[in-house]
Amino acid sequence: MDSQPALACNLSDAEKLAPIYAAGIDVAADLLGAIVDASGGSIRRVAINLARAKELAMGRGRRLADLELWGNRVFDTGQPPAVRRVDDFRPVAPRAPEKIVPLAAEKKAGRA
Repeated sequence: MDSQPALACNLSDAEKLAPIYAAGIDVAADLLGAIVDASGGSIRRVAINLARAKELAMGRGRRLADLELWGNRVFDTGQPPAVRRVDDFRPVAPRAPEKIVPLAAEKKAGRA
C-alpha cells in the first residue's frame, strides 16, 4: 500500500469549502485568507475556522463574516494551548503582617 501526504489547502480550496462549512453566510476574502494562512494548509483546520466564523456571524445576526467581526479571536492552528500554572489563577490578596508574640509572654498571659 502506497501512502501519499495530503495536499495543502489553498485559498481556492477554502473558497470551495466555505459554502459547505459556512452555509448561510458570506465569508469575506480577508477573513478567508487569514483562515488559510493560520491553518497551515490543513483542510480540517480551515473547516473548523469556517464553522466558527459561521457560528459567530449567526450569533451576531450578520450575514457577512469578515476580519472586523472576527476581531482578536484566535484561529485554530493545531498548536497546543500555552502552559498555564495554577498560581496564574489565584487571586493575590495583600497579607497583613504577622504579629509575633514571644512564647514566654504567651504563657504568662494564659496564667493570669
